Amino acid sequence: MKELLKNSFAVIFMAVTLGLKLEEKMQQEMESANHERALVYDVAGSETVESIAQSLYRYLEIQARQSKKELTRRFSPGYGDFSLDFQSDFNEELDLPRLGIRLDLNNLLSPQKSITAIMGVEA
Repeated sequence: MKELLKNSFAVIFMAVTLGLKLEEKMQQEMESANHERALVYDVAGSETVESIAQSLYRYLEIQARQSKKELTRRFSPGYGDFSLDFQSDFNEELDLPRLGIRLDLNNLLSPQKSITAIMGVEA
């Protein structure tokens, strides 16, 4: 994380979520023993939330370039040296409950199909 942000003068926190309806549908399918269908929802949800996060990043990247700035790659808590403990910083900065995202006692996001990430802004 330190290396990623070493040339940044600002950071952008982002969060995206698909909400609870998909999880509720997956749970219904599991309870109905439709495991394959639940798996399809799970995979489709993962791909969708990642696609949304990537689209938001690309939008921010375009905005930065129009201002003669660059963005670092996005990086999420739980990867590399970026501890899940930093989810509390996202919670504070973005007011995650306002977005329908909660943290559990282990700093995991709920709904599961949610992503938080940080990126640096460089001159």
